[in-house]
Amino acid sequence: YGEANQSLGINAPGRTAGRILQSNGLDNLAKWIEIKELPAITGIIVQRRASESGKENMPSSGYFNQFHRSGSEDEKISWLYDEIEKAKNFDWGSMTNPISLSDVRTVSDINKPAARYKAIDYRIVRDTVMARKIKIINNFKCQICGQTIELADGISYAEAHHIQPLGKPHFGPDIESNLMCLCPNHHVEMDYGVRKIEMKNIISNIGHKIDQTFLDYHNKKIYRR
Repeated sequence: YGEANQSLGINAPGRTAGRILQSNGLDNLAKWIEIKELPAITGIIVQRRASESGKENMPSSGYFNQFHRSGSEDEKISWLYDEIEKAKNFDWGSMTNPISLSDVRTVSDINKPAARYKAIDYRIVRDTVMARKIKIINNFKCQICGQTIELADGISYAEAHHIQPLGKPHFGPDIESNLMCLCPNHHVEMDYGVRKIEMKNIISNIGHKIDQTFLDYHNKKIYRR
């Protein structure tokens, strides 16, 4: 980590080198990879010697935490090898104007304009009629905190959240029992697995019943302990 920081021009003292490198891009890179559903390998920093946080010539536990991998040591290593194999077989040339090393921003050029690149994305079309119905039933109030956002024109604002996400690899159904009405803050917390969902903490309204199956899925697959 120290050598990586030096090559990027980041002055990172001692044992904080890894955490500083994370805050300067590794965490965001992991999120970007996850969102784009790319192989979870763009470069690996391995330990030269075995330690409490990992084996010799293997990433430390922090690497697996970045990609939210839990389980036994063998399960983590198996996942790592699978991702390396995916990276080897992935058609990186298919990406339109992929990010190059010259696009990477370091501390020294933090004030330069961000690099731009063209991306083609395929999105699942949400049933907006159903989403709006859920908002109306819940009076545009968050089912976690009970708050709503009142816009300048007097219209209340809320967001519809699919508890088991529609996209890959979750493939949740677009049905009322898999939907929640949330404020933007709690919507982001749910999307990023910051918050566990328990039925007793959900503000319910007549005409909208949430299925416990989807809450269990969120708590097992999305929520990151």
